[in-house]
Amino acid sequence: MNKYKYFMNGLFDGTDGKTYEIEVPSPFLYDSESEAMKDSELKCRIILTSGMIEPELAVISKENIIKTYTYNELKKHGGYIRVLKDECKDCSYIDSAKDFADTDKTFKDIFSDIEKEKLYYVDNEAYCIKKIDVNYKTKSEILDDAKNYKLDDIDDVDTYIKSIPGSYLNDANFIFDFIENIRSNFDAGRDYRIYHLVKYIGDDLKKDKTFVMRMFQQYHCGLLFEFIDPILQRDRDVFKAFLSHCCIEFNILQDGYYRNLTKEMIKSDKELSLLLSQQAALCCLDVCNCIDPVFLKDEDFCLKLVDLSDDFFEVLPHEMKNNKKIQLHANRTKRIREERLREPFCCV
Repeated sequence: MNKYKYFMNGLFDGTDGKTYEIEVPSPFLYDSESEAMKDSELKCRIILTSGMIEPELAVISKENIIKTYTYNELKKHGGYIRVLKDECKDCSYIDSAKDFADTDKTFKDIFSDIEKEKLYYVDNEAYCIKKIDVNYKTKSEILDDAKNYKLDDIDDVDTYIKSIPGSYLNDANFIFDFIENIRSNFDAGRDYRIYHLVKYIGDDLKKDKTFVMRMFQQYHCGLLFEFIDPILQRDRDVFKAFLSHCCIEFNILQDGYYRNLTKEMIKSDKELSLLLSQQAALCCLDVCNCIDPVFLKDEDFCLKLVDLSDDFFEVLPHEMKNNKKIQLHANRTKRIREERLREPFCCV
């Protein structure tokens, strides 16, 4: 079976002072050349994060890293790196065919002085579409393999998911079946390895409200929120399902984009404000900074906040902290919590 893959050709400068040409394969395969051109929007950067052993090439779509290649993975998937010849360094015109030489330098060699978490640019110079002869496993074969595949390590999960054809990752039923087949290996809602599944989910599913709602409601997969279409992020039903069923990460209240989005979604909406307060009670100050100030002057609303955590009383506006009813309620709920902590623990 023939498929088509987009390859980007670019230039970058290493920290070793040399210029390199690189050809990077897209992570995706398509049924036609015109479809493969969708990947012309992809960008490439060199990066070293705290979780990486050595620098890797990151493929980026819409500000999200969707694929990383080690040097060996790049070569395995048809990419290459060539170095600009020293005598051509100051030339005004560079001929790609004759001015570059093959090199066996790895990203680690080229970026020996790399700064962690910094993105090193790869300038996109050209592209080509290549015909690829593939022999895919069927969906049922992949699902059967997933039942027995050992997924004890994050790299195992990532490697396995990268081997799944992109078209399958645009099939909602396949995604649900895949999760069910490996649920014994990890908790789909809270284990960070689910990140390696949702970051490869197809663009069509990222816009599919039914799929996203089910991922939140049934699998508590809050990490998906980062990858779904921005329009869906602002859909009240989707946002409510996200707050109701998922473990809210602290960074959603601290990251500029997500903090502003949260403020936008819960403004003038008491139900969503209380849901956020309930799910993120451990970071009360960040929650109160997102809540509509009008609600924080509402006695009934503040009483409900105090019910959730003693810490909410401490971050209430001054006038509400001096409210006698709220003070009495806060003292009573605090005393009840302390009494519960002193109760002997019984194991049946």
